[in-house]
Amino acid sequence: MIVNEPTFEELAAGCVPAQVLGASVRMVSVKHLLALKLHVLKQSKLHRFLGDFIDVVELVKANGLDLQTEEMRALFLKYGTSDLYDKVRNDIAAG
Repeated sequence: MIVNEPTFEELAAGCVPAQVLGASVRMVSVKHLLALKLHVLKQSKLHRFLGDFIDVVELVKANGLDLQTEEMRALFLKYGTSDLYDKVRNDIAAG
């Protein structure tokens, strides 16, 4: 995804160090990655919806994020929609 300079700077500032195949890298934070995915989902591009929706669900599950917190709800409402928030919660609850 191409982002403007201020957004890139915010993403870069929130990067976390990681090791990938023995190399030290900086990776975008989970919350920033979720924000980017939610932004794409909000655009209603049908050809991308399923893949990005699954990515969001798996990111939440793999990182043990609690969607009941106000922080997570606010993230979904700022970058996505209340409908996406409800759909992701329902999908995870259905397990």
